[in-house]
Amino acid sequence: MENKTVLLVTGIVMLIGGILALFNPFAATLAAEIFAAWVFLISGILQVIAAFAGKIPGKKIWPILFGLILIWLGWSLLGHPLAGIVALTIVVGVSILIGGISKLLWGVFAEGVRARGLLILSGFVSVALGIMILGNIAGASTVLLGIILGIDLVSSGIALIVLSRSPKGEVVREGYVG
Repeated sequence: MENKTVLLVTGIVMLIGGILALFNPFAATLAAEIFAAWVFLISGILQVIAAFAGKIPGKKIWPILFGLILIWLGWSLLGHPLAGIVALTIVVGVSILIGGISKLLWGVFAEGVRARGLLILSGFVSVALGIMILGNIAGASTVLLGIILGIDLVSSGIALIVLSRSPKGEVVREGYVG
């Protein structure tokens, strides 16, 4: 199968998956939470294994501790998916809020920046979104992660479809498209 065909098929699958996620954001939210739980669990196990496989004596406590925290986090998310959805939504809300505050501060104090107004506007939008998410955790938790996943899948799918339609070597070098 040609690389362009793989990109096209992958893009179509992602686009369809994104549309399905947007039509059922709760199911997509639950799927995202379960996927995150497994990523944490497997990463923690691998972290602990890597720490024990290391050759440096006395330097294993922090990697092992971090691995055990990841294992506990993954196990907790798998055992309590609804609480995990709420926790992950809080993390997303806080991240957006902090990002918005930093953009606002950067825009206010960055003199001579051409897009200063857009930076400040973007900061206000992010702060407002963060406040909206954190102000309605119960409502946001049921759909937010699924909507974000759906939007990301749709945009990534469209990008791959467009990329698959470009002439050879126009967008990506080294034979990736081809």
